[in-house]
Amino acid sequence: MGMGTGMGMSTPAAAPVGRAASGLARNDNLQALRGIAAALVFLLHAMLIEQKYGQGAVLIGRAGWLGSVAVDLFFAISGFIMVAITRDRFGAPREAGRFLLERAFRIYPAYWCVSAAVLAVYLLKPGMVNASQGGQVDVVASFLLLPQAMLPLLSVGWTLVHELYFYVVFAALIALLPRGAGHRWLLPAALGVWAAAVVVAQALGAAQAAPAWRVAADPLTLNFIAGAGAALLWPQVHPAWGPRLVGMGLALFALGLAVVPATLEQVFFDRPWRAAVCALPCALVTLGAVAANPRGAWPGQRLWVALGDVSYSFYLVHLLVLSVAGKLWSALLPPTAASAAALFGLSFALCLLLARAGWLWVERPTQRWGKALARRWFAPAARDALVHRPAPVSNPVAAGTAVAAAATEAPAPPTITSASPS
Repeated sequence: MGMGTGMGMSTPAAAPVGRAASGLARNDNLQALRGIAAALVFLLHAMLIEQKYGQGAVLIGRAGWLGSVAVDLFFAISGFIMVAITRDRFGAPREAGRFLLERAFRIYPAYWCVSAAVLAVYLLKPGMVNASQGGQVDVVASFLLLPQAMLPLLSVGWTLVHELYFYVVFAALIALLPRGAGHRWLLPAALGVWAAAVVVAQALGAAQAAPAWRVAADPLTLNFIAGAGAALLWPQVHPAWGPRLVGMGLALFALGLAVVPATLEQVFFDRPWRAAVCALPCALVTLGAVAANPRGAWPGQRLWVALGDVSYSFYLVHLLVLSVAGKLWSALLPPTAASAAALFGLSFALCLLLARAGWLWVERPTQRWGKALARRWFAPAARDALVHRPAPVSNPVAAGTAVAAAATEAPAPPTITSASPS
């Protein structure tokens, strides 16, 4: 998920956790968390539009910087889901290929559709696209989501560059790490080595390296790793602990903001500080939300779930809508808090409509095609099919969720299905 300001989201953003053909369970709390993150990133960019076009009018103010945490939250959610949906797929290179193909079909089609619209504008009026970098754009790198020194054509795509990096590393882990009860320690160890490598690379000055190395060593990666670590703990967490973990995460985030010797803006622009403040709290909130799902619905959950369902398309279009709205606001309306509220409310509604259309007409069909191709191209051999044959089991820790386990192993932890980039 990304931002035109150099900070960004998911997902990540992110896209829906839904009921798959396999019957694995939908986790509404996780989907609602995505919806909350999508609203936060909208809040951040609305604040920036307010600053740019509002001529001093203040509706959101500096509090909008808190919306930056949406990026970290989406990355933590992404890490959590990658572990949750691949527990029985390790030790098989075919599964790594299948994983990457499904991820590619999840990220690229919707991203390409919106990027194509931006490209049309760029060809007609280059100065209207990424004006902060003089209209300079690497079109090929943008469409392929390759690391680059500039923002992509669709500026929010910078976070998707990070997502692809996460997926490539995780696919390598799927291919290389053996599966089985005796090897369960390998994934936590690999995640720990990955986190240590990021910290060491930062200490050695990787922030000044080539774009690909900067992505690989970006402290934002620690959010993904923290989320993955949270998924490893999930089977041991009783649902009653879910709300407490969410509260602990929020309290830890607030404490971090209070003790860090930096302003709110500096925290989110300085990647090491950002990781220190956000990674663990976002992982705790994600773990708590997922663990609490069997406790049932809570007030307003359905609205957040609905936004979470379309959060990826919402993320892709929201900054474009806000940018056009800001120009119209500057040209047609007086810069008041009331006009800003009306503008942002209408913009949010339009983003929802566009996101719903993108989800129905692009995301869902292309995801189905991707899964069908992945099954066809990476069908397991007979021996692999025996190794990975699922056997349904019950799991009292995660009542209400479906679980899959190898026939020759102890019961596996509960599983989440997801078609999201984050």
